[in-house]
Amino acid sequence: MRVALLVLLIIIAGTCPAQTRYPDSLKSVLTETSSPVNKFDIINKILEYQVNNGLNIDTSLCMELVRLGHKLNNDSLLAIGYNMAGSYTARKGDYPTSLEYLFKAIPLAEKVKDNRRISSLYFDISLVYIILNNLKEAFYYNLKGKDNLPDKSNTLYDFMIAQFDRNMVRYYLLSNNPDSALPFLQHLELEGLKLRTPVIRLPSLFLSGAAYAKLKKNDSAELYFKTAVRFADSISSIGLKWTNDKYYIPFLISNGKIEEAKTRAFTLLKLGDTYHNSDVRLTAIGFLRTIYDKLHQSDSAYYFSRAELAMKDSVFNESNRNKEQALAFNEKMRSIEEQRELEIRKKQNEQNILLGIIGFCIIVLIVLFIHQLRKRRKEMENQLAVQRERISRELHDNVGSQLTYISGNIDWLIDSKDSLSKEDEIKRLSVVSEASKNIVNDLRETIWVIKKESIKLEELSDRLKSFLQQQLTLFPDIDVEIIEDIKKDYRFQPTESLNTYRICQEAINNSVKHASANKITLKIISDEQKDYYFSISDNGKGFDHTMKKEGHYGIENMKLRVKETGADLTIQSTPENGTTIVLQKSS
Repeated sequence: MRVALLVLLIIIAGTCPAQTRYPDSLKSVLTETSSPVNKFDIINKILEYQVNNGLNIDTSLCMELVRLGHKLNNDSLLAIGYNMAGSYTARKGDYPTSLEYLFKAIPLAEKVKDNRRISSLYFDISLVYIILNNLKEAFYYNLKGKDNLPDKSNTLYDFMIAQFDRNMVRYYLLSNNPDSALPFLQHLELEGLKLRTPVIRLPSLFLSGAAYAKLKKNDSAELYFKTAVRFADSISSIGLKWTNDKYYIPFLISNGKIEEAKTRAFTLLKLGDTYHNSDVRLTAIGFLRTIYDKLHQSDSAYYFSRAELAMKDSVFNESNRNKEQALAFNEKMRSIEEQRELEIRKKQNEQNILLGIIGFCIIVLIVLFIHQLRKRRKEMENQLAVQRERISRELHDNVGSQLTYISGNIDWLIDSKDSLSKEDEIKRLSVVSEASKNIVNDLRETIWVIKKESIKLEELSDRLKSFLQQQLTLFPDIDVEIIEDIKKDYRFQPTESLNTYRICQEAINNSVKHASANKITLKIISDEQKDYYFSISDNGKGFDHTMKKEGHYGIENMKLRVKETGADLTIQSTPENGTTIVLQKSS
């Protein structure tokens, strides 16, 4: 079964297709895209392809990813941007900065509960610690990555678990514990077959070769290494090819396959020359020095020893260039973040100003509301005071005067008891009785008016007609004419209705009781030009209304009341020519 699996690996490795121009086609689409969200998605695909296939990461795209994350104010996208920034700086050898970016991304991913991203970040952190040979931290963060794996239904679940297995294998190999690495290798092999992704597939092969080599199972190790070589030859990733040979060439040397090791080392040197990669060159030259030492060819060994010393200077210089590139990248990233912080502060200041304005407006509105409330309360208090005064005046002017009149008559009856005839006594008591009835009627009318929110003109008209009929019962010789033409549904407020009623009531009383008239005419009219029109006229003896008489305040009370109604009062009277009193209000 084991041999069958190894043969299957060899067959698949031999048939692996060459890499396509996928990133180039995406970059072409990117130039035609204006939507920030779509741009982010395309750039992320390009960078993921570069990372997963061991290609160089495009720094401008990496920075654009972070810039778009800030612009869209999206924590999930920003976490992806920092993840890519961590991968780039790690490849440049700036591992502290790489860890800084990766750890910065974690709370952002946790905030949006993006388990796929959280898991990926912890696996990348573990890998950096493996490179730094900090095995304790590497093991801890790799397990944290596993604890945060997304659900198995996630399309990237297999890729994520493959990263966990790859890190565990490297951990146990560095810990010199290859037996513990084997279960993870088995998983990694199956995931490599399933995913066919170079960053998973090739490590699953050369790490298996390295593990079996440590276990002294050279046949299995060689089979895995040869499969890895075939797969490595089918891809263009310098980093993966280089890493593969760093495991494979020492295996060949240690197993006496010097010529094959030499061929492989020269191939690696050519790869370094082609891509001007000093790290790859230095690794190849170091292997060639060792190989020629093994072959006891001192001249060649010396040549490559000298070349190794010279190449170390180039590697040192290239390392410095990488650091400079990483530093420049970090500066640009900080510039992006500073710009974002400035924008946030500016926006916060604008929000603070807006909140301040809103707060000020709220305070002003509250003050105005309190002012209006107090003003309204004051108005209500004034209205209540006016109403009280009006009720007091109503009681005083009508009920009070009539009670005084009744009290005076009762006192007179008591004082004149022995001197009055039965007929005079009955007559005086009749007057008292009539006055008492008038008090009751006045009270009823006052209560009727006060209890109503508004009173129709027709209701007031009916009350006046009824009052006139009641007054005429004691004066059967007086003819009455009532003219009513109400075309408008006018409504009186309580105060207005009471004053209007009392004015008309006073006018009717004067005509009935004091004018010595034999005819009284009552007109009640309303139309488009007039809200109401009341006219009380008689053919009595008339009077000079310009002259004031002591103890007679009826006309004065009428004038005072009319001021409160907003209506017009007209009094037409001359001695022996009757009287006409008109109360009207225009529309």
